Order: sequence, then structure tokens, then C-alpha cells
Amino acid sequence: MKSIRIHLLAATTLSAVVLAACGSARVTETAATDDTIRFRFRNEGRAVHEAVIGDSTFQQEHAEEMAMMASMGGAMHDGAGDEPAPLVVAPGETAELIYTAADAGSLLIGCHQPGHWESGMKATIAVTAFVR
Repeated sequence: MKSIRIHLLAATTLSAVVLAACGSARVTETAATDDTIRFRFRNEGRAVHEAVIGDSTFQQEHAEEMAMMASMGGAMHDGAGDEPAPLVVAPGETAELIYTAADAGSLLIGCHQPGHWESGMKATIAVTAFVR
């Protein structure tokens, strides 16, 4: 049986990029396929933030959906396919997202609240093929 490796990414690193004031810092984390990654987010800001994980196509689709929902006053979606639902983190709250990297490639994690992604509130996860 293959063991599950958990990556505990520094909350301060991802919080600074994803859930704090928008900035242009770039963060890249690495994982191997079949790794289970635990992201812990602490929102120290005053605005609601979200954490969305997926490839660039998924991120683009989610951004378009968020823009459409904002114009219609709608609610968030509940995830699609293999991608988890967006994690919403209110000011002063802490939340976790657990994700298993199925395929090698590049994943993105970020916030699509209005203006946040565009201001650099995102990080890259480079997923490499698992080697025994």
C-alpha cells in the first residue's frame, strides 16, 4: 500500500499570497503525484477571501463564473469534476483545504474575489511524477 505524504505548507506563506492584502509576491510549492496536500489559510484581512485550486483552465472558468455571479448577485458553485469547491474564508477565520495531486503538471491556487487574482493573490504548485 502506498503511503500518503502530507505537505503542510506554511500558513504565513500562502496566507500572505492568497488571503492577506493583495500583492505581487510569487510563491511556488512542489508536490509529487498522489501526494495529499493540506493547505491551511488564515484570513488576517478585512475582506472575505476564497481558495480555489485547479489548473489554468479551471482557474479561468472559475474567474468567468465569479464575474457572472457578481453581476447577477448569485452564490458560489460547489466544485466541478475532480476540483474541490472553493474554500471561502471570512475575516479572522482559519480554514483548510485538502487536495490529492493526481497528475503531474502545474496547479494554481488563488482567490477570485473581485480584483484579488489580478492583484497577485495566487500561488503555483508544481506537481512532479511520483518516483518510488
